[in-house]
Amino acid sequence: HVVMFQFKEDVNDQQVKEVEKAFMGLGNQIDTIVDIEFGTNVSPENLNDGLTHCFLVTFKNKAGL
Repeated sequence: HVVMFQFKEDVNDQQVKEVEKAFMGLGNQIDTIVDIEFGTNVSPENLNDGLTHCFLVTFKNKAGL
């Protein structure tokens, strides 16, 4: 499952880190999550339409999604 974020301009770095931490913590709360990865856009093509963060969530199965 892919989740992409675009934060509003008035969101500060600490708030972004809080969202990252909370999202990464979902694996401890949802037993069907196998793995969570995230990263920020570093594409030189600049085709991200303002999206800055991507979270990739792997579930045990489709029912768990």
